[in-house]
Amino acid sequence: MSLDLSTLNSYRDFMGEDADSFIEDIIRSYLNDAPRLLDTLKETITSGDTARFVRSAHTLKSNSATLGAGQLASMAAELEQAGKTTPLPELAGKVAAAGEELERVLQALKDYLNGG
Repeated sequence: MSLDLSTLNSYRDFMGEDADSFIEDIIRSYLNDAPRLLDTLKETITSGDTARFVRSAHTLKSNSATLGAGQLASMAAELEQAGKTTPLPELAGKVAAAGEELERVLQALKDYLNGG
């Protein structure tokens, strides 16, 4: 499963009636931001901007973990660490795999927003 709904539900338990709008806001931000972060990872493989690659992987890791996308968070953590020591072109396959997982996460989040 690409998304652990218990993470989102824990916000509801903690925040009560304010949770729904908060959850919707963070999901909508993620739906906009996460694809851009993945695009940045792809771009930096070509440009060689290691610092930007590591920063984008770190942000994707943190944001994914916040929403319960543990598998993607783990993949992004691996990219973050590898980006510090591995030539970026060697990480293209891992970035592509993260992109596939991201698509599953995005769909799960859209389904969540639509009540499914």
